[in-house]
Amino acid sequence: MISIIIPVYNVEKFIRQCLDSILSQSYKNYEVILIDDKSKDSSLDIIREYETKYSNFFVIENKKNSGPGASRNKGIDKAKGEYIMFIDSDDYISENYIENLYENSEQNTLVICQILKFCKGVIKNEKIEKDAIQIYNNNEFLKLYKDGLINSPCARLYEKDIIICNNIKFDESLSLGEDLLFNFAYLSKISQIKLLSNTYYYYRQEDKNSLSNKYFKDMFNIQKKLYEEFTKFFKEN
Repeated sequence: MISIIIPVYNVEKFIRQCLDSILSQSYKNYEVILIDDKSKDSSLDIIREYETKYSNFFVIENKKNSGPGASRNKGIDKAKGEYIMFIDSDDYISENYIENLYENSEQNTLVICQILKFCKGVIKNEKIEKDAIQIYNNNEFLKLYKDGLINSPCARLYEKDIIICNNIKFDESLSLGEDLLFNFAYLSKISQIKLLSNTYYYYRQEDKNSLSNKYFKDMFNIQKKLYEEFTKFFKEN
């Protein structure tokens, strides 16, 4: 089984499209764990509606607004699947998304699919070729990093045992960059990355409560920690 973890916060305009894209999947052996982070709109009511209607949908309510990292950690703790995937609540996936990621899964491999970024209906297609790349090849890894394929926890399939056995978690003390650090920790425990070109994750760039529009008082400390972890990753691998 695959556990799909979705942090939810003020996405009443988009959450149905996200969840309906999951319901339309060709692969059906999954559970959906929705963590509401004290939404101020009708998001919680909507996901409760899906939980009532579908037996494999589960809702968790945060007692206070904690951020996506803390919400994903709660989802990991509740996950019953052999594999884990994360989806942002205002994004959606192609009909063959889960099936293709699962069919291409291998032990100690991170499977990443193609991300289609869209804004106001316009899609920017960042093409990748289907391939398996050893993560210890620094040149190839840097190319993936520059292309933005390493940063996000979305558009990929994780082995839950690797996460649990190595106590890999999202750093809840960070307001930015916790996704990248999570991926560094995971990548240090596997042998290769496999890229898929025929599977699509649709990433919405508008109306994201955008991090890019926020001011971070701790930006220096965030950047310092990211640099230290980036350097550490390359020294060890």
